[in-house]
Amino acid sequence: MRFKDGHIRLSSEEVVMGALCWTIAVVASIFTFGLTVALAMVLSVAYVHVQREQEEKMMQLATSYSSSLEELALTIEYLRTYEEYLPRVDSERLQEPFLKIAEKLRALPEEYEDLWSPIKKECNRSLRFLHRYNRQYLHISRERHQDFFSGRVYHNGYGFNEEQIDAILTNDYSNLVVAGPGAGKTRVLTSRVAFFVKKKQIAEERILVLTFNNSAAEEVRTRLKERFEIKNVDVSTFHSLGLRILRGSGGVGRNAILDRIEHVKKEIIDQLRESDEEFGGLFLWHQTIWGKGEKDARHTDEQFDAIAHESYTAIDGTSVKSLAERDIANFFIRHGIRYEYEKNVDWCDSDPEDPKRTYCPDFYLPDYDVYIEHWSVTEDGTTPPFYTAEESERYRKSMGWKREQFEKHNKVLWETNHTMFAQGTLRSELESRLLSIGARLSQLSYRELLETAGLDDSPSGRVSEAIMNALTAAKTYGLTPDSLAERVRGQDVRSKQAHLESVFILDLVIPVFGVYEDYLREKNKIDFEDMINKAVRILDGADNDGPNSIVGAYEHIMVDEFQDISFQRLQLLKNIHKLNPGSRLFCVGDDWQAIYGFAGSSSKYMIRFGDHFRQHERVDLVQNYRNPSDILEFCSLTIDRCKEKLNKKLIPIDDGEDTSQTPVMVHSISAGDEWEFKREQNKIVFNRIKDLLKQGLKSSQILVLSRFNHGLADLRQMCEDSQEIPVQLTKNGKIVRNGVKFMTVHKSKGLEADYVFLLNVSEGLYGFPPNFVGGMEFRVIHEDLPDPEDEERRLFFVAVTRARRECNIFVQRERKSKFLTENEWYLSHYCPRLKRTFQGRIVDEREKAYEIEVILSKYTNHKIWVPKSVIYTLSDDGDGVKTFMLEEWWFKREAENKGKEC
Repeated sequence: MRFKDGHIRLSSEEVVMGALCWTIAVVASIFTFGLTVALAMVLSVAYVHVQREQEEKMMQLATSYSSSLEELALTIEYLRTYEEYLPRVDSERLQEPFLKIAEKLRALPEEYEDLWSPIKKECNRSLRFLHRYNRQYLHISRERHQDFFSGRVYHNGYGFNEEQIDAILTNDYSNLVVAGPGAGKTRVLTSRVAFFVKKKQIAEERILVLTFNNSAAEEVRTRLKERFEIKNVDVSTFHSLGLRILRGSGGVGRNAILDRIEHVKKEIIDQLRESDEEFGGLFLWHQTIWGKGEKDARHTDEQFDAIAHESYTAIDGTSVKSLAERDIANFFIRHGIRYEYEKNVDWCDSDPEDPKRTYCPDFYLPDYDVYIEHWSVTEDGTTPPFYTAEESERYRKSMGWKREQFEKHNKVLWETNHTMFAQGTLRSELESRLLSIGARLSQLSYRELLETAGLDDSPSGRVSEAIMNALTAAKTYGLTPDSLAERVRGQDVRSKQAHLESVFILDLVIPVFGVYEDYLREKNKIDFEDMINKAVRILDGADNDGPNSIVGAYEHIMVDEFQDISFQRLQLLKNIHKLNPGSRLFCVGDDWQAIYGFAGSSSKYMIRFGDHFRQHERVDLVQNYRNPSDILEFCSLTIDRCKEKLNKKLIPIDDGEDTSQTPVMVHSISAGDEWEFKREQNKIVFNRIKDLLKQGLKSSQILVLSRFNHGLADLRQMCEDSQEIPVQLTKNGKIVRNGVKFMTVHKSKGLEADYVFLLNVSEGLYGFPPNFVGGMEFRVIHEDLPDPEDEERRLFFVAVTRARRECNIFVQRERKSKFLTENEWYLSHYCPRLKRTFQGRIVDEREKAYEIEVILSKYTNHKIWVPKSVIYTLSDDGDGVKTFMLEEWWFKREAENKGKEC
C-alpha cells in the first residue's frame, strides 16, 4: 500500500488477498447461518415439547383441584337446605381445605389463568357460601318460620323484632345475648326453648334451663306450660341442680343442709378464743387493728335505728306480720320481757273452720303465762276497708272462737286492736297491764339492745363478723382452707390494707375455716355454698366422653339472668357444658343490671364471656319496650361511670319529642334533718298516689321503692291507715290482695309499673348510694369481687328503669346523691342557667317590675323579678307564654345565676 496523488493505492497482491478474504468471509457467514437456523429449529422443537409437558401437568393439576373441589362441595352440600345453624368452629373447619386450595392456586403461573379462573371462581364461591351461610340461614329461617316469629300462634299476635329473632336462631356452641331493660329477654329465652322443641323436634327432656332463684324458675315453667304446652323441660336453680348432683352421686342425705349457719360459725370463733391460747392472742391483737372510732359508732347508731324501724321485723330479728306487732315485740325487747311469737298451743279445741290447723296466738309471755292477740279491727269492731264482706265475717267468727277457747280453758288473754296502734296508746296500754300483774319493766342498755339486734359494736364483735364474712366469701369462690392459705401467701401484696387483710386471714380466718369444715364433715352436713362447690368437684372427676347419669344428657343448656353468675356457678356451668359434647350453651342477661354482688355474683364473668367460652356469638337486644327516652338517657349516664361494662346504646320506643310528658320527676326537698325530709317526702308521695287513683289508674300500676326496707315502713302505714290507698298484700310469696307495691330496689328486679316513686336518693349511711363505713374488702380472696360503687350504680339503673311512664325521685336538697350531681342530663334539665333570651309567663306585676315564671326546661320553672326597663318582649307564643330578652348589662350583673337550682 502506498500513498500517491493524494489517494491510497493498493498493489495487485493486496487486491488478490482482499478478494480472497471477502470470499472466505461470505462462505463462513453462509455456513454459520445454517448452523444457527438448525440450532434454532432444534431449540424450537424442544421448547414446544416442554410446553406440552407443562400444559399436560397443569391440566392434570386443574383436574385434580376440580376433583378435590367437587369432593369438598359434597361435604357442604347438606348445608344448601339451610336447616341448621353453622357454629363458627365448624365453619372454620369446613373452610380450611378450600382455603388451602385457594392458596395453592394463587401460587400457580399466571399464564395459565384461563385454566385456573373457573377453579378459583368455584373455590371462592364455596368460601363465600360458608362465610355468608349463617346470615342467609337467619334470613331464610325468619321466612320459613314466619308463623312462629309473627306471634300468631303462641303470642297473641305479638311478634318479635329482628334482634330477638336472631337471638332465638343463633345457635353456636356458646351464645351470649346482651339484653337491656324492657327488651324481652325472658320471652326470648322461653321462645327459644319452644322453637327448638316445636320446630327442631328436640326432646323436652334434653333441654336444661338454669335460673338463680325459685321464683324465676317457676316463672319459666309457667310460661312454657301456658304458652307452649311444654311441661318436661328441666328448669332448675343452680343450687337445686347442685344438690341433685350430690344426691345422685350419694354425696349427701336428705336432711344434709345445715341450719343456723352463722350461729355455728360464731360458736366456733368463741370456742377457739377460749381453748386456743395462740388464737386468742391473735384475736386480741387484731381487735386493736380493727377497732372502731367515733364515725363507726355513729354508723352503728344509724344501723340500730334502721333495724328498730324496719317494716315487719323486730329488733331481735323476729319476723312479724304487721307494724303493730313489730311495735309490741320491740316494747317487750326494750323492757327485758321474754316473749314467744306465734307459739303453737296444744290446750285448745280443734278449729271448726279447719280442724287440721293449729292455733298460734300472736304473743305468749312465758314468765307470766299470758297470751296476747292483736286484732286488726278498730275499737268498735270495724274490720280493715280492704276486707270483703265474706272476709270480715270470717275474721269476726275467728275472733269469737279464740275468745271462747281462752274462757273455756281458763287461760289469760290480753287483747289489743288497731285503734290503740293508730292513736299511739299501744305501748302505754301494755305497760299498764304488765305493771298490774307485778311485772318489773327494766330498760335494756344500749349495748344490750345492740347485742339483741346482732349489732355488737365492740371490737371483738367486729372482728368476729369480719371472720364470718371472709369465710363466706372464700366458700363462694370455691376455696378450701388449704387453697385459701396458698392463695393469700402467693399474692404480691402492695397496699397496707391488703397486707393487713392477708395477715388477718392467715391468723384468724384459716383456723376457723378448718374447724368449720371439720364440723360439717362430722355432722355429715353441707352449707349453701357446698351445694355447688361439692357438685363441681364431683363433675371435675366425671367421664366427659358422653352423656352420664350424674347430670343427664342435654342438647341445649340455657341460663337466664347470666349477669348474676358467680364463680362457683360458672364452674358448674362449664362442667355441665363439657360433659355434654356438642351441646349448645345460651346465656342471656344484662351486665348493667348485675346487683347481687353481696351474694357472690360478679358481672365480670358476663363482661369477659370470651375468656371462659372463647368461640361464641353475641347478639344485643337494645330495643326497649318499657321506658321513655328521657328515663333511658338519664340512667344510662349513671352507668357510663362504671369502671367496667359492656357498651350498648338502648333504643326507646318513643322519640323523646313529646314535651307534655315528664318521665323523670326529681323532687328536691329542703329540710333541716333527715326526719323532716322523710315527713315531707311521704306527704308528697301519699297525695300524688291519691291523685293518680282518682284519675282512674289501677293501684297495681304504682310501685314505691327504697334502697333499704326501713325507708318504706312509715309511708306504707300511712297508706294502709288512710283507707283510701289499697296496699298489695303477699303471703308465702303469693299475692293475696292487689294494691300499691312497696319494696326494696333489689326485690323489684324484673318488675315494672306505670309510676315509680324512688325514695331518699340522698347522701348518708342509708342513702342512695349508701355511705358505708370502710372496712375489710377481702380482695385478696378473689380479684373478681365487684366494685361496691359500680354495684350501687347498677342498682340505681334498675330502680329508675322499672318505670313505664314516670319515675319520681325524692332527694333532700342539702344532701343530694352523687347520682344526681354528676349526671349531665339532670344538670341540664333541672339545673339550667337563665339565658339572656328565654321563654316565660308574667305571673305578677308591680309599678316598675314584672314577676316572670321562667321556663328553664320542660322539667324546671323558676320565678324572678325583672325591672320593666331592662326586658323586651320578642314574641307571643300562645297560652300566656312569651319570648323575652334582657338588657345585656343587667343580665350579666344580676341574672346570670338566677334560676340555677343546683
